[in-house]
Amino acid sequence: FIEDSRRTLNSEFWKKRARKYGLNEALGMPDIYLNHRENRILRARVKPKKNEKILDAGCANGHTTIYVVPPNGAKVWGVDASEEIIKLARELAILENRQDINFVTADLLDLDFPNGFFDKVYAKRAISNLPSRKSQISAIKEITRVTRDSGKLFIFDLFREGYDRLNEIRIGRGLERILFPYHCLILDEEFIQDVQSETSFRVVRSEDPSATYYLLTRVIFPKILKKLGKQPKPNSLLNKVASILPNSGSLGVDKLYVFEKNDAWEPTYR
Repeated sequence: FIEDSRRTLNSEFWKKRARKYGLNEALGMPDIYLNHRENRILRARVKPKKNEKILDAGCANGHTTIYVVPPNGAKVWGVDASEEIIKLARELAILENRQDINFVTADLLDLDFPNGFFDKVYAKRAISNLPSRKSQISAIKEITRVTRDSGKLFIFDLFREGYDRLNEIRIGRGLERILFPYHCLILDEEFIQDVQSETSFRVVRSEDPSATYYLLTRVIFPKILKKLGKQPKPNSLLNKVASILPNSGSLGVDKLYVFEKNDAWEPTYR
């Protein structure tokens, strides 16, 4: 019952956002400057190459897909569970002259691709949109199936431990807690361990590339604006400046994990 309720809640959330934002990049995330920062990081880590087959697992209306994989000869697919959102992605691809990208409606738990088809798969804030830990791990197992041996998986998502640290800092400075996004089930470090124990993916890199951005935009700027009697805005010039500053430290709200698949690494638990 809980899983079905979350699935329905998530579906309705994205239907409303599709109607509200359409082709606007804010459909995926209102904080567009954080979105820009994530996309720059992801593009630098994925490093798309000619003839590589790359999957954007949870592509929304296509803005991230179009930026992360430029038209350099790589073969690109973007999948999303919402037919309405995929229609928007296809429309955006035409406007951006990116008909090389194949946008397809698909369930991450049942991908219509052959075994070992992709060289690289990335999922930006997509796994947390699945309604239960079981379905999240099932999606990773399906991604494992469609990724070739020695292929890479990039998970860029929200983590519970980081939210807890962020809220501890905010409360210490007289700010209210930031609630978990109501439409999704954010990840935790145990999830990363489960991926490694239940699939043939292993972590080869992890980073927290948005720690400075979160500290500035969720703690320091709100504290200053509160004293001035103002509310922070996600599309503000302050956020734009914060998005291009060098990163420092670790907060863990918004982390990137890079996995490599090795079929010789047998899951320790199925």
